[in-house]
Amino acid sequence: MKANLSLSLILLSATTANAQIYDTLQYWPLDTYSEATIAALAADATHWTLNSKGGRYQNVTATDGTLLAANGSVIPETDGIYFGAGISAGQLLLCFNRGTSGNGVQTQADKSITLKDLKAGQIVSFELRSSSSANNGISTITNLTGDFGADTYTGPDFKKFSFTVAADGDVSWTNTAGVIYRHLAVCQDIAEYDGQVSAPTIQCSGAPDYIVTLSSETEGSNILYTLVDHGTIQDYPSAYTGPFRLTRSARLRAQAFRDGMQASEVTEQRIEVPLVMPYAGRPYELAPEPLRRGVIATNTGSGWLVNWRRLIGDAASTQFRLYRDGTLISADGFANTNLLDKSGSATAQYVLETWVDGQRIGQDTALMLANGYWDIPIERPDGGTTESGDFVYVPGDCMVADVDGDSIYEVVMKWDPCNPSWNAASPTAVNDEANTAGQKDNSLSGYTGPVLIDAYRMDGTHLWRINLGKNIRAGAHYTQLMVYDLDGDGRAEVACKTAPGTVDALGNHVVMGNDDPSADYRGTNGSKSGYVIDGPEYLTVFSGLTGQALATTRFLPPRDTISNWGDTYGNRSERYLGCVAYLGNTSADGSDRPLPSLVMCRGYYTSAFLWAVDFDGASLNTRWLHCSTAAGYGAFGEGAHSQSVADVDGDGFDEIIYGSCTIDHDGTLLYRTGLGHGDALHVGDFMPDRDGLEVMMVHEETSATYGVEMRDALTGEHLSGVYAGSDVGRGLCADIDASSRGAEYWSSLSNDVYSADGVSLSTKRPTVNFRTYWDGDLQDELTEKGAITKWTGRNSSIQTLVNMVSKYKAGVDLIKYTPCLQADIFGDWREEQIYYDYATCSHLWIFSTPYPTDYSLPTLMHDHQYRMATVWQTSAYNQPPHLSFHLPDYAQSLANEAAAISTLGISTADVPAARIVLQGNQLHIQRGGRRYMLSGQMLGK
Repeated sequence: MKANLSLSLILLSATTANAQIYDTLQYWPLDTYSEATIAALAADATHWTLNSKGGRYQNVTATDGTLLAANGSVIPETDGIYFGAGISAGQLLLCFNRGTSGNGVQTQADKSITLKDLKAGQIVSFELRSSSSANNGISTITNLTGDFGADTYTGPDFKKFSFTVAADGDVSWTNTAGVIYRHLAVCQDIAEYDGQVSAPTIQCSGAPDYIVTLSSETEGSNILYTLVDHGTIQDYPSAYTGPFRLTRSARLRAQAFRDGMQASEVTEQRIEVPLVMPYAGRPYELAPEPLRRGVIATNTGSGWLVNWRRLIGDAASTQFRLYRDGTLISADGFANTNLLDKSGSATAQYVLETWVDGQRIGQDTALMLANGYWDIPIERPDGGTTESGDFVYVPGDCMVADVDGDSIYEVVMKWDPCNPSWNAASPTAVNDEANTAGQKDNSLSGYTGPVLIDAYRMDGTHLWRINLGKNIRAGAHYTQLMVYDLDGDGRAEVACKTAPGTVDALGNHVVMGNDDPSADYRGTNGSKSGYVIDGPEYLTVFSGLTGQALATTRFLPPRDTISNWGDTYGNRSERYLGCVAYLGNTSADGSDRPLPSLVMCRGYYTSAFLWAVDFDGASLNTRWLHCSTAAGYGAFGEGAHSQSVADVDGDGFDEIIYGSCTIDHDGTLLYRTGLGHGDALHVGDFMPDRDGLEVMMVHEETSATYGVEMRDALTGEHLSGVYAGSDVGRGLCADIDASSRGAEYWSSLSNDVYSADGVSLSTKRPTVNFRTYWDGDLQDELTEKGAITKWTGRNSSIQTLVNMVSKYKAGVDLIKYTPCLQADIFGDWREEQIYYDYATCSHLWIFSTPYPTDYSLPTLMHDHQYRMATVWQTSAYNQPPHLSFHLPDYAQSLANEAAAISTLGISTADVPAARIVLQGNQLHIQRGGRRYMLSGQMLGK
């Protein structure tokens, strides 16, 4: 690719200064490929194929020493570069979507590369890095002078190599196997400068669009620029081709060039783009699902607590009428969402009517929670035997979704194989032993029983059962069950990883092409047995209503060589995560209605891949595949045992908080902290006086600067934290102390409880697993091993509100000591928890709060971040859902607005007696028979 510009062969990074200027004769930006080139590669199946890990095309036939071509034409990005003959199939890769660390031309062969007809004294310069953790580089040179050989090799970081042409003619060099080239150039010294190019001018239009324009007074000049502190730090310059929009704050550096002239001085300017979170301080609305009122009546021992949902879209005039056995028991114009009926009974029938503007628009009958929980009978499957012994089945992770379109949740659950020695009298005992048939951590040997998936209506109707088969190992890290309405038809689908041997609910094998559904890919590797490290891998979407397989595609990325993941027996290659996120997919009916994407993730200790997939009702289509395969770049080594979904930049799309890094909605890296892997991750509005969201995380790496940290969710800036020097296994962030602004956090590292900004508040550390809304105030309660506890003060011990295990003989989720699911399943805004009866494992129990509350808030499921959290909650190590807003501020804002009212006929003395309700973005104040409403955005940050 010819270029007619003077170019300094340096990076415009934060530390760049002017360097030697060259006249660039030829320049190949090998890390950038046009859409036309990508299309030509895709169309030429004879010579090129998309690599199984995505983001790069690899050769199908060996190179012959001529120019690279695709679909009958020379590839323009490599025109003039002759790759030596004999690079075998799959060993030459054009990497176009592998992130800034991986784009370029990758060659795994030690064959020569030739440039023709150069002149003595010209300079050949390029950047190169190893494609693995090993050191690689240039091993031989021909008709060139310069440093080469083992002493000059580099690892996974790009390094500049520069050679001088010795004599007129062709030049060539040979690399060691496994390198990636980018930015290859041929240039020569400029003997005399015809003046210096005028420094670029940086102009920004400001709010609301922040359009950046670069210009130089030197006619015919070209401008290169970099953006620093802009999420992803660009480590090489981009050519300015026209005005562009900044979406977040950045430091911009620009330099202008013109053939025959000295490069300009570097211009630097910081541009501040305010972070605007459209729903700051209140529920984040994005495609809220239609729901009925979810009325329940819970026996409290002193009466029956009847409660129900307020919906985010409720009209301003919405009122409720509650009847017991046909008798109205609520006050006229009742606008609250719970009522304690001290005259109720187990035989009573509660009916709720919803009224708007004098018209009844809905009627719902309450579910009766006579024992404090809703009982769903389930069909426990028979156990079985594997090469490692016998197993029985125990209920595992659960999810709720509307699978039939009636606006009522159903329950989808996993059955996990368990060792028969599992002690029913000790339901919190860990069932994770090597060389047995129960579910396994990836590090443990053994042939497990197959995972089964069931779906039930709330009345116990068994809808279907799916058997994932012998080639899907059982364990927390293997099957990540995603249950959500993926195609927007109003009915949820079920998605997970499958393989030959999977059988859908209709009895049909899930299989592709000529794959053998009866094949057994389990095996033994050294002392490790029962692992599946070979064979086809699929992603399948099933009907949530029937369990029928609707669409199946090859899972990306495949395992490839197991040792590339960091071990030899299939531990790290089989670490999966999953979530659902809104990434820009829209309906095909022309309405631009937002639709979700599946995001299936593989690997986090070393290589990390995030695969975004859209389901259109009939097929699965890749949206993007994020690939991080080099240490120190992208998501490599940054993942956790969970991930989170949130809109951290306020653009209306979700980002994936992947442990110590964050991936933008388009699959690119926003930032990485470099702190590495961790076992606990929390994302929310933990510091409500700061713009945006925060992340609290613990870390396993002993070298991590922080073992426990709080950081900015958009930039990765560390806000507070504690050095550990050891593996911090658990940590939690929740608002438990009403006297401390925002949330608090703590971990298994010590007994300290910290404010969000890092001040130690107490040494009375509470439990470290789950946060829960339970008792009706605005602070979080805590859940661990089936017990819900409450923080009672900085110098006090926690108070146990209820222990599901000891009081009800409930079983917790094995391995993780959590509920099978925690979510706002029905009733008002407080959360429910799903457990099972450990005596027979034949019932799911959905527990709900027995406490009345003074607060009437929309269902938490209509806060988008919270709803997405209920989908990913059970992925690997279960983590609790968090809201996108700070709940106490949400409620306090209502009181503040009410106190400021002077024109609605309510005196100051009236306010404490008034009922205050937030419906969407409208504030409703009711006192006696009068009702008042304020519209507009109530909350800000």
